[in-house]
Amino acid sequence: MSITLEATEKSYGSGFTLGPITTTIGRGVTCLIGANGAGKSTLIRLLSGTEHPTAGRVTLTIAGSTAAVASQRGRIGYMPQEFAFPGRATCYDFLYYTAWLRKVGKADRTGAVTRCLDEVGLGDRAAAAIRTLSGGMRRRLCLAQALVHDPPVLLLDEPTAGLDPVQRVAIRDVVAALAGDRTVVYSTHLVEDIRGLDGTVMALRDGQVTFRGTHAELAASVTRDGSLEQGLLQVLGV
Repeated sequence: MSITLEATEKSYGSGFTLGPITTTIGRGVTCLIGANGAGKSTLIRLLSGTEHPTAGRVTLTIAGSTAAVASQRGRIGYMPQEFAFPGRATCYDFLYYTAWLRKVGKADRTGAVTRCLDEVGLGDRAAAAIRTLSGGMRRRLCLAQALVHDPPVLLLDEPTAGLDPVQRVAIRDVVAALAGDRTVVYSTHLVEDIRGLDGTVMALRDGQVTFRGTHAELAASVTRDGSLEQGLLQVLGV
């Protein structure tokens, strides 16, 4: 499975333009890194089909069948940077309702909710009201809502934003465990997140892709003895 961008652009009245970008994102984790305002959230929304490109196109290919992502949103799990939860609902009830919205069959909903709560480490919080959860737990619940319909594509926009180092590691570990049979795009501005996830690194700067490759290739792009951090500083223009 893969997502392909073909000369994809998104322009805004403010003057900011993302792209053009031509690339294919395949199975495993792609870490999308850039400073705030680089275009990460815009790219995630284009990949999710919640926004349409100004030019070019974005397509999703699964089992040899290719279609525009806007027509395949049921196969995509999207974790936005901000999410408004119904605070009085329990984790279970919220996810059950989300499963219904995502067209999970009635006979499968309880199992789907239980599965994704366990996957994000909230199995023991199923009956807890969302308003009682810590910030880290809420981020994990936000990840769970993206997983409840078991999508082959997972798009995560700053999943560790606002979390402490221990909570960030917990989220990273969950994502790493999920990535084996999925296409995952993990947006972040934190070098620590990149270091903790194997896969591809894609760097954005002012709406343009400045690097795409492995951790080793990024480190080697500076000097023979370069580090991952030095490589990121270079491609991000810091």
